[in-house]
Amino acid sequence: MKTRQINLIVAGALAVFGLCACDDETTAASESPAMSVLESGKKLGDCTKNNVGEMVYVSDFSAVFYCADGKWQMLNGKDGADGKDGADGKNGADGKNGTDGKNGTDGKNGTDGKDGENGADGQGGSSGRDTVVVNQKDTVVVRDTVVVVNRDTVVIKETSGSGSSESSGSGTSLTGKTNWVYLNPAISYGEIADERDGQVYKTVKIGDQVWMAENLNFEYKVVDESTGKEKSIGNYCNKDGCLKFGRYYSWAAAMDSAGVYSESGKGCGYGLTCTPVYPVRGICPEGWHLPDSTEWEALYKAVGSSPYAMQAIEFEKWLYATNAYGFSALPAGNCDFRSSCSSSFENVGSYANFWSSSDLGGSTFAYYWNMGATYASIERYYDFRGAKYDGFAVRCLKDSE
Repeated sequence: MKTRQINLIVAGALAVFGLCACDDETTAASESPAMSVLESGKKLGDCTKNNVGEMVYVSDFSAVFYCADGKWQMLNGKDGADGKDGADGKNGADGKNGTDGKNGTDGKNGTDGKDGENGADGQGGSSGRDTVVVNQKDTVVVRDTVVVVNRDTVVIKETSGSGSSESSGSGTSLTGKTNWVYLNPAISYGEIADERDGQVYKTVKIGDQVWMAENLNFEYKVVDESTGKEKSIGNYCNKDGCLKFGRYYSWAAAMDSAGVYSESGKGCGYGLTCTPVYPVRGICPEGWHLPDSTEWEALYKAVGSSPYAMQAIEFEKWLYATNAYGFSALPAGNCDFRSSCSSSFENVGSYANFWSSSDLGGSTFAYYWNMGATYASIERYYDFRGAKYDGFAVRCLKDSE
């Protein structure tokens, strides 16, 4: 990961369409006037042969779109390599000596040689989605690259298979955990260490709330009365080993139904009715709690009621994600604890589901925060999800001071 200052330019149509599979040739980006700006993607007109290559910045997506193949497409790609420095200019010739005679005057010094010109900017790479060019002072996101241009210094985050990245300047160091690659490197994150197992989580302030910026990954254990030993219950890892999506929890585990850490959610679970005491600490670290439905709605209002502003980038089905506020929701999907979640994972890559502490008032369903590619809302029962035996992610919210 490296941070560097770049000139913001708009690529010509040929630079954008250099995304075709055409040998290993490269196409240079050329300067052009600033692109037009629209408040809403709904105002984009038709993409026709008359405006092929036109680029428009759309504010509600915080992204740049270009016209190609009969439709508007979001700009994707990485910067081409930097151009080489120009050669140094030659030294100026020495001045001639003055002629002899009556106290002849000294010859003047020769003028200095001109500085060599800077090398041309590097051309765009040759393979798919190589060119990233912007000129708006806002956060612009493209897959594989986050370009933040709302400050004097442009921060670029390039991801790789290593699962870690790093930012500098006023951003946050993102080295250390696999899922930190999905954070926004321009955001100044805080940290919390869970004293129960020593795990460190990034935190982010959005509006008046402070949230975990990643899914909880704490193993919930209760004492087995038959053996007197602790056993893990109501939580499960996907094949990622909990490193990417964190753990999936039943509502009972999320609420700490066994009362291991507090009494506020004790006795809450599938097939049970209960009266939670709010705020419900649940499975969260001390000083944090499981958010209720109104706190989820307050978060959504604080991000401008935009699901894209909450979504982490890098996911194929979340085409318009910007992660502008650093919440970094991941499409972890869900599972079914009636089958121990071992063979029931679904919607991974498409949906994010987070438990709330708000009971629906019966024994079967509870409220949860549901997010798809183009929407987000608090739900109580949707598309056969929301039963207390479902396995959803948990995001903890810091207690009010």
